[in-house]
Amino acid sequence: MQAFAEWIATTGLSRSLAGTGWAVPTLQTIHILAISVLFSAVVMIDLRILGWTGKGQTIGQTLKRFAPWFWGAIVVLACTGALMIVTEPVRELMALSFWIKMVLLAGGIAIAISLHRHVRGNALLYDGEETSPATVRKWAWAVLAVWVAIIFMGRFIAYDPQIWGAWSPIN
Repeated sequence: MQAFAEWIATTGLSRSLAGTGWAVPTLQTIHILAISVLFSAVVMIDLRILGWTGKGQTIGQTLKRFAPWFWGAIVVLACTGALMIVTEPVRELMALSFWIKMVLLAGGIAIAISLHRHVRGNALLYDGEETSPATVRKWAWAVLAVWVAIIFMGRFIAYDPQIWGAWSPIN
């Protein structure tokens, strides 16, 4: 992986972006704003599933309202994340926190897809209900926990050797 990261660093795009001085902070700012939008959508959907807010709407209506924000943020995160990897490939690809974040991201997206399909497929079950069945509430908590962990892992990338010590490949 080290050789691959170093090769990316030699590409024209990587050198151009890294040499600007503004690309990294701009990409990070957009990435953080997108994660804020995504997390807000997750929280709003989860709070409705848990029955803590939005009782004037069905769970399906809440999902329909916030899911586009979630998926739009995923697209922005993928674009800015890919550009951040190209801009600082060794820092990103050699960080244990990055790889944990990617595994959590795959899980978070899979859980979100599953939960969205379940709610849409059982819309009549949830219409008029203040809370969801216990199993769905547990999945809502799991989704929230995964996205919190993703946020922390993303932040930990900058401090990977200090956090993971000998486990970090960056040493």
